[in-house]
Amino acid sequence: MAELRGEHLLQEKYGTVKKAAAFYNNQMLHHLNGVMIDFISEQSMMFISTADKDGNCDSSFRAGPKGFVKVIHEKLLIYPEYKGNGVMASLGNIEENPHVGLMFIDFF
Repeated sequence: MAELRGEHLLQEKYGTVKKAAAFYNNQMLHHLNGVMIDFISEQSMMFISTADKDGNCDSSFRAGPKGFVKVIHEKLLIYPEYKGNGVMASLGNIEENPHVGLMFIDFF
């Protein structure tokens, strides 16, 4: 059996394994569904979170015209990387670590 780590270790420690399994089985997807795709296509802003190979994190605001983030298919999004402050923290992190978090917020 694999060694428990991270959230799974804590679920075991605090007795939430069954509750967590229900969450994973009923609320988590490994792809975008139609509702998500429609929502993303209406957005004019998002936040992108990245981390370098050592786990140093960065979160940045991105904005553009409505629909600036395009869904290519249920597991692939693209967005324009506009000229910014020249730091290139997000892209630099992605070069080292391809795991990216995108957060879209409906304030209305």
